[in-house]
Amino acid sequence: QELPFRGGLAVHAASLVHRGAAYLFPAGSGVGKSTLVRGSGGDPALADDVSLLAPDSEGRFRAYPTPFWSQDGNVPNSLPAESQQGYPLVRLCFLARGLQMRRVPLRPAAAADLLLQHALVFARAPQLYGAVLDAAISLSRAVPAERLELPLGKNIWPEMLP
Repeated sequence: QELPFRGGLAVHAASLVHRGAAYLFPAGSGVGKSTLVRGSGGDPALADDVSLLAPDSEGRFRAYPTPFWSQDGNVPNSLPAESQQGYPLVRLCFLARGLQMRRVPLRPAAAADLLLQHALVFARAPQLYGAVLDAAISLSRAVPAERLELPLGKNIWPEMLP
């Protein structure tokens, strides 16, 4: 509940780390978040269901490990000690089902709209909704975003990296 007031968000999303940078995969249930995490090829997973994001002291967004995993998720036994400091968030990849893998860049306004659809708000308070909106707008302006369409069950993790 305090996270949005610090500029952060809890998002219905998987988050993975590759080469010290975090990638966020917001999506609805059944789209493939846990499948993506299972096929990550050994890269650290921070979450497969609920991801936590917050700006650091310099205003750059970071992704943090979370205790919130899906029922069928593989909770990692251990993450490196530095994971508690979070990882710089370098890309928002909104997952969607498709017949083939396709990446569609998103403008910040479209990314903010999609992010709000996956943001988790645990209380009803006008101030909280305003803080969530502000955080979603800030995040969508700070981090490149794309819609990532993929066939169900396809392991796209190595293919989607720049």
